[in-house]
Amino acid sequence: MTELTGPRGAVRRVQRAAPVSIEQHLIAFARRDVDGLYAFGVCLTMLFIIQLGTKGGLLLVALVLGYAALRRAELGELLFRRGFVLAIPAFAILSAAWSDLPRDSLKYGAELGLTAFAGLLLSSARKQDKVIFGLLAAFAIYGAVALAFGRSVSMGAMGARAFSGLTEGKNLLGEITSLGVLAGSAAGAIALRKRQMLWMAASGAAILLQLYVCLAAHSAGALVGLALATATFVGLAVVRHLSSWAKGGVMGLVGAVGVGVAMSYSWLTDLLVEAASRYFDKDPTLTGRTYIWYRAEGLIAERPWLGRGYHAFWVQGNPEAEGLWRWAGISARQGFTFHNTSVEVLVHLGRIGLTVCATVLIISAIGLVVRYIRHADLALCFWIGLLVYSVSRMPIESIGLVPFYFSTALLFAALGAAVAPARVGDRRETTLRPDVRARASVKRVQSARPATKVS
Repeated sequence: MTELTGPRGAVRRVQRAAPVSIEQHLIAFARRDVDGLYAFGVCLTMLFIIQLGTKGGLLLVALVLGYAALRRAELGELLFRRGFVLAIPAFAILSAAWSDLPRDSLKYGAELGLTAFAGLLLSSARKQDKVIFGLLAAFAIYGAVALAFGRSVSMGAMGARAFSGLTEGKNLLGEITSLGVLAGSAAGAIALRKRQMLWMAASGAAILLQLYVCLAAHSAGALVGLALATATFVGLAVVRHLSSWAKGGVMGLVGAVGVGVAMSYSWLTDLLVEAASRYFDKDPTLTGRTYIWYRAEGLIAERPWLGRGYHAFWVQGNPEAEGLWRWAGISARQGFTFHNTSVEVLVHLGRIGLTVCATVLIISAIGLVVRYIRHADLALCFWIGLLVYSVSRMPIESIGLVPFYFSTALLFAALGAAVAPARVGDRRETTLRPDVRARASVKRVQSARPATKVS
């Protein structure tokens, strides 16, 4: 026991702090970095969900519900401010009322809702820097494992090969590694701002690894999306310190370009087909996508407004799906899409479902712009870049519709980032035992007045 003289001469007795055990340090680390650990665990589980199977699904549910329980005091505010994003999975669940397969629509719609909720938890976490570091670690581990134990698949009719890693297709690997490069760029920028040399080195190594694997996958769409997303992130990060008027002008210019792209969609699609066939050794049908879209037109015409029900088309036993699987040579008869987000939504949820999805996307995009103009940080630049990547891929891939899937969760996280996370309070962390807090009390007393030992 040590006695110290306080600011007014009063004698205070402070218990001598006992040594802190390794277990206490681990508990303190887990509580302090719970946001990063959650991002790491959820992302890594989704990346390996095919290998983990049912166990992976159960682990994912446990991680989401466990993290939500830790943040139960904030769930009301989270759902109130970001609940509009959940309109997409809510409509998917509602489609069970008219679905060809009501049970499947209800089951997979609930899984989509859990995936969307997992993403909202990511973008609403207080410590966004930790979230991005967690994503970086998950993508880096997956990239290393894929490089060490991956395989190649045939590409095109000329006998060329492309690296597909642990997946069945090179495009999926390209998507994973592209997002890994984007997460590494954001983590490196944050580490540079905080002068965290270890994280800077880790980010650089992860970027090189992911970029190498991405190039080996020969996924043209992933590379184009990565270029757009990286340019967006770097550009927004560079000008984020400008005045609100200047940032508003930049976002207005970006919006004008986006409107021009939307108005020239048909022309740009033809240009993309020509560029892909010329520079990326693709056939003019974008690996058969145009035929799939042609077949989808008839399906959409049959049920144009509400569709067939969420997840009610790509099921074994459906003659139309069986025919497309046979045409594409997919013996597993699963894991296939229409390779276009709008077409996928129209087939399953109809025009009303597409309107719901488009409305949520537009509201979130406006919210992200407003947030960026008012208060821009590197984490927000990352989420905007990720949204740009996802949107750029939508014309040639089905994005944001597959439950328990990493890109689905990250897309919903980007949509939820339109609302700022709660501010971290100034109160000190109290995660260790009272003897450790007593040590901090000693320091505060000593700083208030030079300590005088009393016998």
